[in-house]
Amino acid sequence: MLVHTEAIVLSTRRYRESSQLVTLYTEACGKCSVVAPQARRSIKRFGSALQPMRCSWVAVYKKPNRTLHTLAKAEPVLPFRQILASYDRMSIGFAIVEAVYRTQPAEEPNPSLYQTLKQGLHYLNEMSQNFFALYCWMMLQVSKLSGFAIELFMDLTAGHPIGNFESSVLFSVDRGCPLRPSSIPTSVVVRLEQPALSFLQQVAQASCEQLERVAPLQQVAYRQQILRLFDRFYRYHFGTPVISDVTRTMLNGGVVEPVSRQ
Repeated sequence: MLVHTEAIVLSTRRYRESSQLVTLYTEACGKCSVVAPQARRSIKRFGSALQPMRCSWVAVYKKPNRTLHTLAKAEPVLPFRQILASYDRMSIGFAIVEAVYRTQPAEEPNPSLYQTLKQGLHYLNEMSQNFFALYCWMMLQVSKLSGFAIELFMDLTAGHPIGNFESSVLFSVDRGCPLRPSSIPTSVVVRLEQPALSFLQQVAQASCEQLERVAPLQQVAYRQQILRLFDRFYRYHFGTPVISDVTRTMLNGGVVEPVSRQ
């Protein structure tokens, strides 16, 4: 069966002598793996349509009961050239597509997530600052659209807003919410200082096009707290690390942070 659909390129790697193995996140089929025949031997075959984070229109020969399909055609729709031209943008872009690659099951379409991914990459391409805010916004969206929403304003164990706080709060990873001081901590918690949680709350309330107006989070220590929260949350609910060590270092601005593998 020949399927025509729009797709975001999540990853590519060599396959045999002349082909490429490409992982796409498609609007019609969700995440799928395809072989791009002769892609390494002839640049004209697919052109730039298979570059990572590229939005392309593809035609895929899908075989029943198979997990690896054949790419028949690919044409770029949105090149997102500015992402690959900037190290900061590229770091965020790779982290976003890596999160989708690691969390989404194969062959399960999620049109809302596809459109959100496309929108996020579009704004990353257009933004001039505050790329980390877009990364956090996308991580909140990916978890929500996958059925594991992160709550930032309510203590779900008590059923009350967390209210104002001056220092730090414990975030319950298993319940996906911050805890009031009177709540009993759950088994897996991450401590967030006030600036880190406040930043996430502002991001959660913003639309994608408003993210540049969110006050940037400059301190690496607060960024590390947020990355630790996402890492623990995604490990717990999705059963997979959300970002690789290399990508985490890029997001930290080159600062290496050891992360617990528990």
